[in-house]
Amino acid sequence: MKKNQNMVTLKIEYTCEDDFSYFIDSYNLILRFTYNRLVENSEISTKELTSLQKGMKHAPEINSHIYNSAIYDARSLVSKNDKPIIFGGKKNFIKRCQHKITKEEFNENRLLPLSSVGEAVRSGNRLFSIVDSSSIMFKPDRKHHYMLNLINVGRNRKKTIEKLIELQNSKAVPITYKLDKKFIYISFDYNSITNYSYKVKENRVIAIDMNPNYLGYSVVDWKDSEHYQVIESGSFSLKELNDYQKSISVSSDSKESSYINNKRKHEIIHIAERLFEICRHYKCEVFSLEDLKFKSDSSNRSKCLNRLLNNQWLRNLMYNQIKKRIMASSTTFIEVQPQYSSFIGNIVYRNEKLPDECLASIEIGRRGFEFSTQYIFNRRQRQKTVIFPQVDAVKNQLSISLAEIGVDVPVIANWKDIYGAVKKSEKKYRFSMSDAINAHTDSLFSKFYKQRYLNVNIFV
Repeated sequence: MKKNQNMVTLKIEYTCEDDFSYFIDSYNLILRFTYNRLVENSEISTKELTSLQKGMKHAPEINSHIYNSAIYDARSLVSKNDKPIIFGGKKNFIKRCQHKITKEEFNENRLLPLSSVGEAVRSGNRLFSIVDSSSIMFKPDRKHHYMLNLINVGRNRKKTIEKLIELQNSKAVPITYKLDKKFIYISFDYNSITNYSYKVKENRVIAIDMNPNYLGYSVVDWKDSEHYQVIESGSFSLKELNDYQKSISVSSDSKESSYINNKRKHEIIHIAERLFEICRHYKCEVFSLEDLKFKSDSSNRSKCLNRLLNNQWLRNLMYNQIKKRIMASSTTFIEVQPQYSSFIGNIVYRNEKLPDECLASIEIGRRGFEFSTQYIFNRRQRQKTVIFPQVDAVKNQLSISLAEIGVDVPVIANWKDIYGAVKKSEKKYRFSMSDAINAHTDSLFSKFYKQRYLNVNIFV
């Protein structure tokens, strides 16, 4: 199966002896002009936009490629936003209206990075070229060349940049660059530098369930919703680190907060690496996770819960770290709908005696199995069984689980009625971590990494 593009971006700080802010300022002038024309008429053609750009008042005399990149970025901004945007953000605009910032600060905050879309035949990019693992040449036109000296480039990033140099010189891959006054952003197809190839095992699915404190995973061989075998299941906990940050009561810009946030990012990257190693070791055919692209609504939540969900839960980092590795491997990456995954996991697979996040991951894995076999691999007839398993197929286990919880459902007909009955009873249906540890004492591997504030439990 052909893999889609797997775009990743390196964000690297740099220094430069010369001042080229003119080009960034000019690019933003062109970008805002182009964006406004698209807002006025979304059907306008690229040819018409180019003609309008040439007629701009005080139009900077810079490389035509920058004009074309501005069109690309402007179209992207229009497609991603339902309403017209305020460059620099609403808060920046209000501060300027209230005279809390100067005109210079307001304009500086409005600046977006200069963009140069990659072209493989142009050695990756027309305006940028990687000189070595610590420097990049910026060539906005024939007369001006600027050497960008990269700082704080780690060992792994140096290896990546060295691979990009080879691809750049062989004109094998487009490399897109963005440049602001402090950072350079290098975007490329991760599959072009990395390929994890192995023979997968049919119907073997690894799945994860994420929440701010815990990440549960399971590797399962599936036959159908009722017949399966759990190969391995475990849990990673960052609760100790989150609780520690809550207990110290320091400002968000303090050194201690910065240290904890960096530690959390470091641990999440290592967890993602470990999950991929598990996936590759078991030769999983599918990696399944929840589609958690939801908008944050903080109106009905406590301050502590908002902090946990919006600041401490780095779900996008985990998602991106996992996705880039899976997309460069033989495993198929699938996102599934999250509705009732925890509830169904705790009811249908309760006999596994695993903690809540692991049981939820089994249900997420079932959805990945159903979707892949019905819609990707076309092994089975398409049915409405992706999000919710058929009640009749799991009725026996439902009866056992409901009796264990202490909930009486006279007629087990559909998931809505079952969920409503359990919620109305106010009984706790989530299988706890302590109960899971007690149930798996013979096979449990458990370790708390004190210096990392990371707790790992492997139950199967």
